[in-house]
Amino acid sequence: MQSDDGRSGSSPADPRSSDSLPEDTLLGLPAAAELAGVHYMTVYRWVRTSRLAAEKSGGIWKVRLGDLEALTGGGARGTSKADSAGRHRPARFDGSRLAPMTAALLRGDQGGAWLLVEESRRAGIAPVDVLCDLIEPAMAEIGRRWRNGEVSVADEHRATVVASRLIGRLGPAATRPGRSRGGIIVGAVEGNRHSLGSAVVADIFRAAGYDVTDLGADVPGTELIDVAREVDNLAAICLSVAVEGEEEATRRTIAGLRSAIDVPVLVGGTGVPDAAWVSAVGADGWCADGRSAPGLVDRLSEAR
Repeated sequence: MQSDDGRSGSSPADPRSSDSLPEDTLLGLPAAAELAGVHYMTVYRWVRTSRLAAEKSGGIWKVRLGDLEALTGGGARGTSKADSAGRHRPARFDGSRLAPMTAALLRGDQGGAWLLVEESRRAGIAPVDVLCDLIEPAMAEIGRRWRNGEVSVADEHRATVVASRLIGRLGPAATRPGRSRGGIIVGAVEGNRHSLGSAVVADIFRAAGYDVTDLGADVPGTELIDVAREVDNLAAICLSVAVEGEEEATRRTIAGLRSAIDVPVLVGGTGVPDAAWVSAVGADGWCADGRSAPGLVDRLSEAR
């Protein structure tokens, strides 16, 4: 009986004679693993994370020899790099993880997307960098495709749900233990139904040692004021602006906060076009890059 993962069943090619095979030769995963000099599960992860294109035939995954060679740098024909012990040394996928993450999010593949997160963490990449360099750029690319009509609203929503779950699972690893540096409130301005931006910034502040209250999407200004009055040692309020056209709502929210709370108010997100916009809405600072937010709060606090 043939299994779903392709462990059983014969391969269409003998790996020992791969030098004479055309690039479009189809290989089962066990044969592909033997050619690449890696464990079977490594090839399976490549398929699950969209790094290696595959097709399922008769319940068995098959990959093209040419695609396998492109991924392993020629390793399928015996030229893969090896470490001092003679073991195969897999390539680092750092920047190349972005396209697979985008694909996994679009198809709603939480398992495949989380494998990419785990691989990044095992490679020593910090949680904040996974958020800022992998998940956030993938969602930005999906947003661009949605605006250009390349993906549907359903595609974008499916990706957002999976991204939210990834951030939720990764978040605890981003929290820095120890004495709190103060309180931070993050949230999207009223009318902004996007919460991913504030979730990422919230984890960036947690990694910097702040206690964070993340209010998510579409927060009325009056609710922001009420929460701000309850937070101990409040250091700043950060407003997420996801799309263009939220200038008036942002200005109105900041004006309300100014009348009630004496703390810096920052703005950030893809809906903030430039520094002039930031001044026009009355914000104290612009988090053009989420990583810069804690440092900006520090500078504003020192200035005050």
